[in-house]
Amino acid sequence: MTENKKYEKNSAFTLVEILIVVIIIGILAGLMALSAGSSTETAERTACRGDQRTVKSAYYVESAERSNSFKTSIENAMAQFSKAQKVSTGEGAAMYKGICPAGGEYIMVQDIVNANSTNGKLTIMCTVEGHNGDAQLSALERLQLWSNIINGMKYSGLNDADFVSSLNQIFGTHLDTGSYFGTNDQVRDLIAKKFDTMPALEKDSALYKELKNTIMKDQTPYVQPYFINEGKETIYWISPKEKSTDKYWYADAIYYNGNWYMKKDGDKYTTSMIAGFNNAKSVKDALQGIGMLDNNGSISSNWVPIG
Repeated sequence: MTENKKYEKNSAFTLVEILIVVIIIGILAGLMALSAGSSTETAERTACRGDQRTVKSAYYVESAERSNSFKTSIENAMAQFSKAQKVSTGEGAAMYKGICPAGGEYIMVQDIVNANSTNGKLTIMCTVEGHNGDAQLSALERLQLWSNIINGMKYSGLNDADFVSSLNQIFGTHLDTGSYFGTNDQVRDLIAKKFDTMPALEKDSALYKELKNTIMKDQTPYVQPYFINEGKETIYWISPKEKSTDKYWYADAIYYNGNWYMKKDGDKYTTSMIAGFNNAKSVKDALQGIGMLDNNGSISSNWVPIG
């Protein structure tokens, strides 16, 4: 009888052992919850990007085959989505909600080519962070994307309230319709806030290597935008300054017609002062002002393509 009681006593769990088991179960439950949450976010992101592609396809059919305007094409395309709810539409931009599984709103604009035309492409941005795939784009491509979003909405026909409201959703700002006018500095500030700094040039690019071997040995090349003609045209250039508030108006390289160019003074590369961009009426006017383009609009001989 004594031996049986001793056996029963030794076979019982101690309080410490029970606590250890409870802690382990809690840790496992937490890991499972994190995994489930991550899986849900991944599924929502994948679904959202798929929906964006579907919207683009429907828009291109409406635009190309039926030769409809942007507003009509986007409204007809979105009518195919039963959950889509129109927030606002203009002649160059639109906002819809109800499609993104995470509750984001879609902001859609036409890509701006120059002051008078678009290239027919549709850019879609979801207001949920991480749903747009822009992290995989190059520094230049990201700037082009966000520049088109901002300036495309500006000239889309949206009223001031809808335009500023859209910007506030995208950038997490508190802009007021009475103080935001879409100036060069204001747009640059918005883009810089999106990235924390202006995006740095990729280290594996030919331009980066050339800059680091010559005029930017101890500096980091950042891609900067300059908006001409009230944002209807954009010049992209390289600067060692990472913030939009840094008033450093010297370009180490300039992007034009699909290529990066650096300026040569004899056998050496040099920077080019671009403060005169402020008074330019067009990209051509701005680049002729710094001698990059000649009177015929051709690249001057002392500007060399890189990459």
